Amino acid sequence: MNEPELAKLSDAADQCGIPAGGLKITATYDLLPQVVRGRGGHVHFPWDLERLAIVRHHGA
Repeated sequence: MNEPELAKLSDAADQCGIPAGGLKITATYDLLPQVVRGRGGHVHFPWDLERLAIVRHHGA
């Protein structure tokens, strides 16, 4: 996956409405299969975050 196709953690949080800390924790425990680890362990997400909206509604 090319870098432009990936969103930074903060961008993903803004787009899906889940706090960045919550996304980071779920990524750390491998609960979001779409997470891509970048250099230095940085968390990235595909720009298409429809599945994250499902996670958000599930947890609400």
